[in-house]
Amino acid sequence: MEKVAFERIEDDQGKLSWVAARQKSAPWHVFVWVPNTRRWHRMRELEAGPAYVEGVRMVGIGREEAEALIADRPKLDSRSWSWLLDEFAAQPRGEIRLSAQLGVREARPLTGLSVDDLPEDGSWVEVAAFASDADAPARSLASDLRTGKRAGFPAGSTQALVQPADERIVVSASRMSATA
Repeated sequence: MEKVAFERIEDDQGKLSWVAARQKSAPWHVFVWVPNTRRWHRMRELEAGPAYVEGVRMVGIGREEAEALIADRPKLDSRSWSWLLDEFAAQPRGEIRLSAQLGVREARPLTGLSVDDLPEDGSWVEVAAFASDADAPARSLASDLRTGKRAGFPAGSTQALVQPADERIVVSASRMSATA
């Protein structure tokens, strides 16, 4: 799990614009929650910090507040924000994070996720995070991923494991190689 600090990105009137996660170590990327994709996308414009971005305020928040805020974020209007949604869609996989990779729990963590979202090199990706006392649901999810009981994850396409991480239980997945 990446070490990040969460922030509310507000306009100059104090209205919430983005929920962001700033990496605590190099390369110091900033990822913003995009409800349309249910992913965190890198936003280079915010990486310089509030002193260099006109008209925004960055307010530090805790993980729990970030989880609550992303649960309530409406989707961006696809007509008004089509240019930005197109930019997010064109981002390379390395500039996109799943909530679990940042230690954030979501009500529906695998919505829209498929084996095609996992790296082709077989590296492991955190796909869901659970409370520390939710061992059974985490193990059930890992089993479903391995056995093809989840849409987008055909049987034999995915390895999955459950492991503790900080105060959470994380399910990680890896794409099976074609020769395995």
